[in-house]
Order: sequence, then structure tokens, then C-alpha cells
Amino acid sequence: MNSTGITRLRRNVISNALGTIAPALAWILVVPVLVHSLGEQNYGVFTIAISFSGILGFLELGLTSAATKYIAEVETRTNTERLEKIISNNLTLYLAIGVVVTSLCFLFAPQIATLLFRDSGLDARSLNLLVQLIGVILSLTLVKNALASVLMGFQRYDSYNTIQIGYAIVLALVQGLIAANGGQVVAVMAGTVAVILGGITGFLVVIHRLVPNVRLLRLPDRYYMRLLFSFGMYMMVINVAATFLFNADKIVIGQILGPESVTYYAIPTQVTLKIHNGLAVFVSFIFPLASEVQSIGDSQTIKRIFLTGMRYITFLDGLVMALLGIFGREFLSLWIDKAFAAQSAPILTLTTLGYLLFAVSIIPYHMLMGLGFPRQLAIIEILTGLSVIVCLSIGLTTRTLIGGSFGALVGMGSMVAFPWYLQRKLGISWKTALSQGYGRNLVCAILGVAIGSQLPGLPERSVFAVVFVLAMLFLGNIRLDDWRALLRSWQRTTSQIFGMARSK
Repeated sequence: MNSTGITRLRRNVISNALGTIAPALAWILVVPVLVHSLGEQNYGVFTIAISFSGILGFLELGLTSAATKYIAEVETRTNTERLEKIISNNLTLYLAIGVVVTSLCFLFAPQIATLLFRDSGLDARSLNLLVQLIGVILSLTLVKNALASVLMGFQRYDSYNTIQIGYAIVLALVQGLIAANGGQVVAVMAGTVAVILGGITGFLVVIHRLVPNVRLLRLPDRYYMRLLFSFGMYMMVINVAATFLFNADKIVIGQILGPESVTYYAIPTQVTLKIHNGLAVFVSFIFPLASEVQSIGDSQTIKRIFLTGMRYITFLDGLVMALLGIFGREFLSLWIDKAFAAQSAPILTLTTLGYLLFAVSIIPYHMLMGLGFPRQLAIIEILTGLSVIVCLSIGLTTRTLIGGSFGALVGMGSMVAFPWYLQRKLGISWKTALSQGYGRNLVCAILGVAIGSQLPGLPERSVFAVVFVLAMLFLGNIRLDDWRALLRSWQRTTSQIFGMARSK
């Protein structure tokens, strides 16, 4: 039994790593094709469309996280009645929401298009089709998320990531081929719809193999609806805040500075966001793990998960973000072109600093969900999300992307609220958290970007980068013994969980 828990943890870590790297590489390869084929103006329109679809994603209502939590708490998979009701009620709700949203996008397409796409250069028919496709994409994404929650609840991140990797690669291929062959924004969005349908099919096949006797659709059950919403309504608030944080900035910039400016802003921020989300996905198993560990009352393991997780996350994020900030101009020149790099490199530097601060929220986010604090997490998400968007808007009063990006960086400072609250709940002092957790890594990385990005030439920055990496390795407080100790604690925890399940 002990080896089962260790095997599951290792499998989740490895699959999450692959599920992080492969989609990011696919996106990196397709972006230059889209920018050069569509042009800066149309790529900005495409980004605004995707961002608006993301904003509508608040209609997910937090039910994916709620379903993941309650599926993970089902004692055994033989309890098909409870499992079936959780899954089917979640899927039924999403199907209903999808029908309503798609209908509204079809009915009010001209009005929505007028509000969204300022100075787009596209004709009215194309803009209407674009809005309608946004509705379809959102609806299908909700269904895909409902099915994904089943695999995440079972902690089958290997299967989940296999599907997500295939989905990301096919999506990049389809979008790139359409754009390279003269297809415009509407055609790229239509190709996205087809790929999402393929992803849904993949989830359905895997779920059927895992739980062949579970019906995915049945009549709604009032008790399970309330159960999902009791956790999900707080997650809805969290999702609204996260949605505005990751998507509203592009729409605000599009309204003030136009679609072309969105392109110069969006690509640097998407790079850093991919890294951030990749790290978040990499440790997403902490959500159900914290829930399980809490169920047997092992508070010491919970503290160890927090300190070790924060140390490793800030170390990895610090290395990647700092090197990206130091060599931002060279990276963008090789990836897109020199003209683009001249416009976007300063934005990338400011964004890497912001996302270094954002990294301290990753572990607390998953742990607060797993430990059952969705209301408190929702409040923190709202306050931090508003802080970033308000500061971005204030910065844009300068009518420049630099001003807006600096404002967003200032707003990112509010992210320290995440570890602050969790440390209070776990009884971990700031001194312990900073010395044994994330303090030195964070400070070293911020100084690395601030100093390295200002050096004049590539040789100077290269020498500084070597010194920076050595400093991170020396000061990063990364010890393999800590990870081994966490695995041993998880082994003991797993044994207790399996023992409790057998006794029931």
C-alpha cells in the first residue's frame, strides 16, 4: 500500500511536468506564425476575442474545482451512486450554461462586436461570426472542464495531461496551418472549435475506461446541486477575479490604445503567464493532496508541504523569470523579429518582475482550496485582482504600454496576501517562511532582473547571468533531503488513508 501512494505522487509530478512543457513549446512555436501571417493588427483582434472568451469563463462558477474536491473525497470508486451524481450534476449545469451563453452571443453579436473590437479593420459580418464563435468556444470549454474535473478528482493527472498535451499540439498545428495558408481570424477561431471537440472526445473515452458503469448525464439532484454550489460559489468569485486579472488587461488596452498595442503587450505577458500557469499546473496535485492530508489531521505534513513547495516554486520561477528578463530583447528577436523586440522587450522586463511576485500565490492558492477555505481565498483573489487592474488602468493614463505595465507590476505586489493568510492559518511565522521557504529566492531573482536587464551589452548580461545562477544555487536553500522527507511523510499519510478506507 505504501508504494501505491508514492507511485501516484511521482506519476502526478512527472505527468504535470510534461503537461506543462509540451503545451508551452507548442504555443511558442505557433505564435510567430500567427503574428507574421495575421499581422499585428489582426493578432490583436484574435487576442481580444480569446480574452473575452476567458472573461466569460467566470460562468464556470467554480464547479470544476468543487467537483474535483468532492470526487477526491469519495471513499472508493465502488461508491458509484455518489460519484455519478457529482459528475452528472456538474456536467448538466455546464451544458445548460453553455446553451444560454451561445444563444446570447448569436442574438446580440452585432452589439457585442461593436463594444469589443475598436478599430479592428474587419467587416461587420466577420466580427459577428467572431462573437458567435466566442460563445461556442466558451460552451465547449465548460464541457471539457467538467470532464477534466473527473480525472483530476481521481488524481489521474497522467491521463489528464496526456489529453491536454495532445490537445495543445493539435491546436497549435491547426491554428498555424490555417493562418499560414491565408486564413484570417474567423477561420483560426473555427479551427479552435474543432480541436476542442476532439479534446472532449478524448476525455469521454478515458472516463468511460476508468468508470464504465457511471452515467455522465442524469436528472439533476437538488442535494448535489447545493453541494457543488456551496463550494463552487466561492470558486466563482475566485474565477471572476482571476478572469479579470488574466484577460481584462488586454481588453482595457485595446479600448485605450487599439488592437496593435494589444499584440505588443499580450505576447510578453502571455510568455510569463505560460510559465506561471505551468508551475501552477505542475503542483496542482497539492489541492487534493492537502485535502487528503487534512482528513487524517497531519498538521506537520501540511506545514512541510507549504514550506517545501514555496521554496521550490520560487526557486524554479526565479531562475526562469530572471533569465527571461535579462535576455528579453534577444529572446524576442529570435522568436518574433528585431522590430517587435524593440517594442516589447521593456514590457517583458516589467512583466517578469510582476510574475516573480505572483509566484508566491501558487502554493497558497492550491492549499487554501484543499484545506477548505474558498471564502477567504475568494476575498483575497478579488482584492489582488482589483489591485492589478486598477494600477494598470492608472498607468495607462500615460497613454503608453510602459506606464500600464509598470502599474500592473505595482499591483502585483498585493500577491503577498496569499502566503500571509495561509501562514496565519498554519501558525508559520514570517521569519520561518522567509528563511526556510521563499525569501532568499524571491529577493535574489528580483535583483537579478532589476540589475541584469539594465546592463548594456550581451557579453555583460551573459557574465551576470552566470553569476546570478550560481547565486541562486547557493542561496536557494534547495535540499533534496527535504523532498525525500516530504515523500516519506506522504508515504505514511497514504498508508493511513488506505487503512481508513479499508476499515470502512
